[in-house]
Amino acid sequence: MFQPTYPIRTARLTLRPVTLDDLDDVYAYQSRPGVVRWMLGAEPRTREQSRASVYAMAAEDAWRAEGDCLTVAVVSGVLAGKWRSPGPRGAEGRTRPAQPQGRAGRQACQARRSSQSR
Repeated sequence: MFQPTYPIRTARLTLRPVTLDDLDDVYAYQSRPGVVRWMLGAEPRTREQSRASVYAMAAEDAWRAEGDCLTVAVVSGVLAGKWRSPGPRGAEGRTRPAQPQGRAGRQACQARRSSQSR
């Protein structure tokens, strides 16, 4: 089992567990048709469906067994990350706001655009 000690700090960001306080942010992206068609493969979610999603994300705070997810949020912005446990099926996914927020968000978008144009 692996359970991080929170908050997780790097030079540029601080990660924390997802909590019910994230409902507004999660609902903001889960209710957008242009987002859910790629993420959920379904219709935009209602606020209550997003609430259930947030409860599920909040429970993903450790890798207890292969295939488990670890979901975290960035302290200074609307971003959630999900990492599947290490192993042959390990994966990582990210969700970010539609518009970059602050200098770090602009820099990340610029770096992504730069790498895509190569």
